[in-house]
Amino acid sequence: MILIADSGSTKTDWCLLSEKNEIKKIRTSGINPFFQSETDISSTIQNELIPHFSEIQGISAIYYYGAGCTGQEINNRIIRSLQAHIPTRQIEVHSDLLGAARALCGHTAGIAVILGTGSNSCLYNGEDIIQHVAPLGFILGDEGSGAALGKHLVADCLKGVLPATVKEQLLDYLHLSATHILEKIYSQPYPNRFLASLTPFIHQNMDKAEIRHLVESEFSLFFERNISFYPNDITAIHATGSIAYYFSDIWQTTAKKFGREAGYILQSPLEGLISFHQHKQ
Repeated sequence: MILIADSGSTKTDWCLLSEKNEIKKIRTSGINPFFQSETDISSTIQNELIPHFSEIQGISAIYYYGAGCTGQEINNRIIRSLQAHIPTRQIEVHSDLLGAARALCGHTAGIAVILGTGSNSCLYNGEDIIQHVAPLGFILGDEGSGAALGKHLVADCLKGVLPATVKEQLLDYLHLSATHILEKIYSQPYPNRFLASLTPFIHQNMDKAEIRHLVESEFSLFFERNISFYPNDITAIHATGSIAYYFSDIWQTTAKKFGREAGYILQSPLEGLISFHQHKQ
């Protein structure tokens, strides 16, 4: 059996795949070794993953694709946390971006995009990532992501850019005052998750021209500051993540605006990764 993980800052999807291609899936809290300690990561695995898998002893390999997996030193936190609970020596830890590319493109070259809590993109040659524009996180980048959309929404509401009615609706939706919203962003852990949690509110209010423009603006920034650096002769942009999936109409329109076209759109990379590793086996 092999264990496949697709992990973001908000949630982690796990799939146990048997030799007979029998599949068992569960979801745990998000894991991001860039922001979390090894103790926190190990706790999530122990308390949220292990109780659901009685087949732990039979796992021969783990393929983990995750946000924040940016180098060997950081990736080792994931490896050690998994080894502490699952007795297998074959553990591969890769970036969520390589996971997205493998899920979207398989063994074919293309441009792969993640639009979830954060955003990311790459040029993929069918085996490896050969060009990558740094996303820089939700403070300096992550254009078009859930966190960026939430940041844009909060800023426009609290500065009075959006109508007062939208501000009141947002405060009512969150059951928070403006002061408490700022506290969550500047004083509490995981502000990116909090900001991304506002995307359902954005989706529910897409009938308002100002909200629709907000999403269009963020997607345009994503193309300007990321996709424009990739070769123009590759027109199809494949995307995965909840933001690409739920705002697919604007994603497709924005792609055309920048002379590209929306290719495959997957809500989650997991199904594509299952297919990739089934074929690999």
